[in-house]
Amino acid sequence: MTDATPSTLHVGQSLRRQEDIKFVTGNGHYVEDIKQPGMLYLAILRSPHAHALTTGLEPFRCLGRRWRASRSRGWRSLRQDRQHQAELVVPGTVVPDRAVMAVDRVRFVGECVALIVAETREAAYDALERIDVSYEAVDCGH
Repeated sequence: MTDATPSTLHVGQSLRRQEDIKFVTGNGHYVEDIKQPGMLYLAILRSPHAHALTTGLEPFRCLGRRWRASRSRGWRSLRQDRQHQAELVVPGTVVPDRAVMAVDRVRFVGECVALIVAETREAAYDALERIDVSYEAVDCGH
């Protein structure tokens, strides 16, 4: 019997990847390949800052097109789902309770600031470019 936990079981060892052969041979399916009637596309505006206050966000310049921008305090936290997933990998892991989207403050580069839902990928990413966000960097004292 070993003392290996799921987090250390494969450290320093090569892993045999089972999914690669289907993609290398052209038999794999990507999310990109999925097309369904009425399908919508999601684009995420992410923060370029490690720590900043969002002093202004203007997603409404282009409303009237067939997409919607969302920035809501009503989005539920994913803590419960993330906590469960983290504990599957590393038992005893604690995941902070954070909203799905940043509200008033971003805490890391890449944190979600706004979501766009549109009928096409092009419309979703076009809308991202039209959102105006103002940030005020927070000095961490380093």
